[in-house]
Amino acid sequence: MYEAALRACFDAYNGRKPASAARKAVFRFAKQVAILEDATSAMQWLAACMSGSGKAQV
Repeated sequence: MYEAALRACFDAYNGRKPASAARKAVFRFAKQVAILEDATSAMQWLAACMSGSGKAQV
């Protein structure tokens, strides 16, 4: 699946495929290998990290 996504990116770069095809291929690859993260949960995690003072508690 990685090779297909990479090939789609190269084809889009060379003008043989639209960029949307490369995006879909990368999305499918990320979903298949379980590295696609839910944006909502990622934003909640980021907000929780940024709400602190940045100082370590002792």
